[in-house]
Amino acid sequence: MGLPPFFSRVADALRPVTDVDPAVLASKLSDVTVELHLPDMTDTSAVRDAALMAGNLLARLYPTLEVHAAPASSLAREVAALAKTINPDIGLIIVDASGTADVEFEDASATSSSQTDAGALGRQTSATNGTRVALVIGWRAQVQSNEDERPRTGVPPQVPSGRVVHVNASGWVATVDHAEDESVEASPVPGTPLAWLAAAALGVGEMFRAVFADELGSRGRHHAQPGRLSMLPGTAATAVPDGGPPQSEDPRLSARGIDIGHVHLAGAGAIGEAFALALRASEATGRLTVVEPETVTLSNLQRYVLTDAASVDVPKGEIIRNLFAGSDVSVEIEEARWGDRSSHLGVQKVAVALDSARDRIAVTSTLPQAAYNAWTQVADLGWSRHEDFGTAPCLACLYYPTTARPSDHELIAAAIGQPTLRVLGYLVYNQPIGFPLPHVPAIPDLPANQEDVLHWIQVPLIDDLLAAGVINEEERDRWAASTVGALYRDGVCAGGVLPVGNLPGEVLVPLAHQSALAGFMLAAEVLTASEELRGERDAAVERRFDVLRGFPQVIARPRERTPGCLCSDPDYVRGAIRLRRPPQTTDS
Repeated sequence: MGLPPFFSRVADALRPVTDVDPAVLASKLSDVTVELHLPDMTDTSAVRDAALMAGNLLARLYPTLEVHAAPASSLAREVAALAKTINPDIGLIIVDASGTADVEFEDASATSSSQTDAGALGRQTSATNGTRVALVIGWRAQVQSNEDERPRTGVPPQVPSGRVVHVNASGWVATVDHAEDESVEASPVPGTPLAWLAAAALGVGEMFRAVFADELGSRGRHHAQPGRLSMLPGTAATAVPDGGPPQSEDPRLSARGIDIGHVHLAGAGAIGEAFALALRASEATGRLTVVEPETVTLSNLQRYVLTDAASVDVPKGEIIRNLFAGSDVSVEIEEARWGDRSSHLGVQKVAVALDSARDRIAVTSTLPQAAYNAWTQVADLGWSRHEDFGTAPCLACLYYPTTARPSDHELIAAAIGQPTLRVLGYLVYNQPIGFPLPHVPAIPDLPANQEDVLHWIQVPLIDDLLAAGVINEEERDRWAASTVGALYRDGVCAGGVLPVGNLPGEVLVPLAHQSALAGFMLAAEVLTASEELRGERDAAVERRFDVLRGFPQVIARPRERTPGCLCSDPDYVRGAIRLRRPPQTTDS
């Protein structure tokens, strides 16, 4: 077994929440075994998608995965095959209901090279049996207060009950650790694809809280914490109309086959990929324009749910186009940044999956008729809805600065550990970092001594970054021709180099399950904006969920318009009204 090849990015993601040294983290993870217990009801495609999503997310962090399933489960082999594509060195074990284990798994069609009793398997995994955490999908759970008592069904005896997470779904609601008298299994409404995907992400998040319970303290998972997350809050759509039988063709119940119209996706990164996957699983119809200029890097694999080891250097938009092949969603790719094209002005709907406040404000400035947004921060994630520009809070209201913020040169200097004046010089002269500065600008507020000035005009910035360990020698040629702005955007923000200083929140790396859940909630906003479901929504503009807290949580957040935001500018408001008018037609 082995850590994923993108482990350094995993360490970056965990640093803000656990503050564990990478070497200590590697040792800790190598002593962890995560178990994924699959239900018998895998003929339901939504449950199958949830199982695959759980395996997808677990393979991006943990080096040892056990998949527990009924005998000859094809789904177990699918999960194992997917995990291998993500981390070729992962330790994979498939345990069937009889306790027989495939210890060395190679691919979905391979036979095991050795089999053993599952009890002996637990002793083989590590000398001390390490830490075990289990995720059980689709089974009823009993929430226990006594660590010695076992939930009734499907729970491995070697795992303490506080480290067993149960997830389920009914209608638009994902549940975690539900008590037996509240079991959603008794509901006549099957879980929607969105709810099942969200349940998988929530379950993996609870496993993380259990594995790092000591490091997280009061925020760790020490016992079951039952809760529910609705993908369509404020609705009665999970009830069966008039007491009759479930109507799976009804989108209020199934979330399948919804026409999304024409949606622009701004950003095809971690949130954008999860968004697209949720639309595909929901069998949406319509048109999707993906606006994304970048290709996949190795560091992206830490949290991009549509990528595997073969995805590096593939355009991000192409990955989403391939996902929808053979579906009822037509996909167009624009290898551009939002706002680079006149066609971005006044679009019908935009799903915003971007990294920075500046980029989100830029989207608002192009006056989309409706904007749906999702984001991640150090511990939480959020999603929001903006459909009434000039009246309700707009997307920019969430990000419009109310106080002075650092300038670009200050942000970059703090991230790479260089003097502010030197970074400003590289920005002013647009000089590649492989060359010394041609001149050092004289800025009264940024004094520099003569020795520093001489060094900066004689020694390229990249040499000092190499000496400080920010850039590896193997990467010198890649970055030498880049500007310091590109280094910050494509290196620090995208994970290609090691940041050494203080980072703004938008640069911090989210956890994989955090980005995935944000993408699923973004998809929920787009799907529920459809004609069939708009009337079922409540009025809340913004919601947040803390992935390090567990349930219960207050998710809906009050949001007012931000004073001075561009949605208060009369010219922008008039422009928005003009763009919403139907085109004039003339009689022939």
